[in-house]
Amino acid sequence: MAGFNIRSFIEDTARAAGQRALELRAYDLETDTKNDGSLVTQVDKATQELIVAKITSLRPTDGFLGEEGLDVKGSSGLTWVIDPIDGTNNFIHGKPFGVSIGLVKDNKPVLGVVYLPETDEIYSAVKGVDATRNGKPITLTSPIKLSEATISNCPTRSPESSLTPHQKVSRLNNLVDNVITSGAAVVSFMEVAANKSAGAVMNEMNVWDVAASLVICTEAGAKTTATSELGEDWQNRNKRYSIVLGAAGILDELDAAWANAQNPSYTAGPPPTGPVNVRRGNTSGLN
Repeated sequence: MAGFNIRSFIEDTARAAGQRALELRAYDLETDTKNDGSLVTQVDKATQELIVAKITSLRPTDGFLGEEGLDVKGSSGLTWVIDPIDGTNNFIHGKPFGVSIGLVKDNKPVLGVVYLPETDEIYSAVKGVDATRNGKPITLTSPIKLSEATISNCPTRSPESSLTPHQKVSRLNNLVDNVITSGAAVVSFMEVAANKSAGAVMNEMNVWDVAASLVICTEAGAKTTATSELGEDWQNRNKRYSIVLGAAGILDELDAAWANAQNPSYTAGPPPTGPVNVRRGNTSGLN
């Protein structure tokens, strides 16, 4: 297996999974509601099985953790973290979704691949090497100041705030130039990697929502308030992550702005004068 490139293999695997999901969407979708209220289809499960089968054929001793009930303990010290369809509600309604595959070693994400089937974009990164979009290196540019920045968000409810997702986004929109939302976390994260937005703010993320995207965005030059380690309990399905991620020049200000946007008692600044610019997706939560 001399010269074999695991990164390229995972890119091909993610693309195959995403294209298969698009093919299956043409048929009648059977949907169920999971315990957390999010939707799942038979395509989510089939796509996850496809990814696992491809990786297992090459690396049979690795572990797996996936959104759709996947939990396999391996013996190699490596675990693949999979979200077969990030943004199931988007997927059902023909809107952008993503396939996310991350590799974790010693509690740290070390490789990440995200495929966006609707636009046929493949993002990948290896920790300490580089980040690419469709094979070409990507590097973040920094806005002059937060008030001129576009920020991405995937709206979710948070037990720490009494505000609705829409209220939080509206309040954040008053502190930055523009907020764009999606119904898929990886879509929002890849907007940062592609320089379509200067940062992203997220609550209530599972490890499969962030494992691949953190590698890609940070290797592209983003900074984050999240630690580079996931924590020893990262395989706990009840663990949630709050992420503020963006260009280095605005990270501290963005972190403060997002905290203020979620604080019901924060009233500084003029009230919003217009609607939030909501681009694609929905504000009902993350699937």
